[in-house]
Amino acid sequence: MKVRSVESFAVLNRNVFVRIETESGIVGWGECSPIAPHPVAALVNWLAPFVIGQNASDIRPIWQSLFTGGYKLGHGGIVAHAISGIDIALWDIKGKALRSPVHDLLGGAFRREVELIGSLWRLDLPVEAEVERVLATVEKGYRAVKLHPDKRWGYDAEPDRTISLMTAVRAAVGDGVELLADMNNAYTPRTALRVGKAFQELGIRHFEEPLPPYDLPGYRMLQDALDIPVATGEQDCSHWQFEALAAEARIGVLMPDVIKTYGLTETMRIADVAQRHNIPVVCHNAYPTINTAAHLHF
Repeated sequence: MKVRSVESFAVLNRNVFVRIETESGIVGWGECSPIAPHPVAALVNWLAPFVIGQNASDIRPIWQSLFTGGYKLGHGGIVAHAISGIDIALWDIKGKALRSPVHDLLGGAFRREVELIGSLWRLDLPVEAEVERVLATVEKGYRAVKLHPDKRWGYDAEPDRTISLMTAVRAAVGDGVELLADMNNAYTPRTALRVGKAFQELGIRHFEEPLPPYDLPGYRMLQDALDIPVATGEQDCSHWQFEALAAEARIGVLMPDVIKTYGLTETMRIADVAQRHNIPVVCHNAYPTINTAAHLHF
């Protein structure tokens, strides 16, 4: 079952898809993170010679050749994003060839139902409009809603209405709905601690990315000081980085994204890190396409 072709498609600057076809006619589809769609798609094409002519079932050997073949381009980043799409497509091919769902190939299903979180990505709406959006999401049946308050990489930029916004939302939905807050690296450690303590009073389920991803001491201080879990990981790509989040930062929730973490092959290693450190995983799932399908199997 040798690979005949590898193609990439940057679609509407919102998605990057990978199509791999074998000589037997089986086609697999994958997805890459679309943060930089055209460079990522081009990198998939550059990596294609590492895959064409190989046995599509040899997923880990192919992964290893992709990882080492592109290492001088840097660790992580668009290299990881491109490899992710190729790896996911190879798992799709293997599942189709064996007539087995990918979760069986990964070791079997731990659950038959998966909780969905309604993620409301906006940074610019009035508080009243955000409250209305949350209430509408709850009416659709969601029992957990994630908000992205004002800022991104803010370094404590003002004004910051995060606490007032989450307070208003909690008052509107009551205690029966789980609330999550994604801060998009907004704070320095001291401000993150102040906001985190307010979130404890509001019963926020998890406090996502309050600090830049490289501030491991800050994350450790923050998680040690708070009773609610601090979550991060969406900007990390490998199990080595997640090992640092678990062991050095003692993070409360790990958040891999399969279209960034070198695909399903490496994301399974990240799951091993989480299990070894007794830390829960919540997938960072931002695209309702192949990204979602791959995360469901993971």
